[in-house]
Amino acid sequence: MSQNAINIWAKKQLLYDQAVFNLDQSSQTALNALVEDYRLDLWGRTYKESLVKSLIDTIVDTLLVQAYYKKNQSNFSLTENVLQARVIGLSKSALNLTDVKFRFQRNQEEDKRYLDSLRIQFTSYQNKDSIWYTKRSFQEQFPSIPVLDFDDYLKKSQFFFIEDSFEVYLLWVSDYRLRNEYAPFQLVENTIRKIVFNQSKLEFIKQFDQEILQDAIQANKFEIYP
Repeated sequence: MSQNAINIWAKKQLLYDQAVFNLDQSSQTALNALVEDYRLDLWGRTYKESLVKSLIDTIVDTLLVQAYYKKNQSNFSLTENVLQARVIGLSKSALNLTDVKFRFQRNQEEDKRYLDSLRIQFTSYQNKDSIWYTKRSFQEQFPSIPVLDFDDYLKKSQFFFIEDSFEVYLLWVSDYRLRNEYAPFQLVENTIRKIVFNQSKLEFIKQFDQEILQDAIQANKFEIYP
């Protein structure tokens, strides 16, 4: 491997030496111009990218993302039904099943803290109201829960008690959206964030290119002679 790396490096150097010796002056001048242009372009693009990375939180403000979503909701239609849900799975023989069921449905702050303290006992646990699921993502997250009739769960503010031979599953559906309706913001937020970032990036670079000339002129670093 070492010898191979050395041979590759040597071939490049030897080929370059032969090219410098054998190519005519006009070809060398043209190549040097291309190399210099590429060098300047590479340094410039790398610098711009570093500026964009340092300002990413500024140019992709959350308010901009939300505003884009509100303005372009019609562009984000669902291709399938989705639901927003909380889920707990536990053994059928659990002694505190009745208490867990009651607190899961009531869902006050003290209930959330209580359930969090027991999460090590649960086979499945997701007690946030803000997470949306497609049928596929629901199956991936909770593979033990039967979802052959996923659409039967599409009922807002509904509690479902599901059981199999060994476990029970508590499912609370907070909200749902149907196919062809507008996608919830949480489902498309990352996509919109990328769109807004790219738009803001292009605008930032355009403005930066204009300002760099103006700053150079004001600092007497750049002048065009008639």
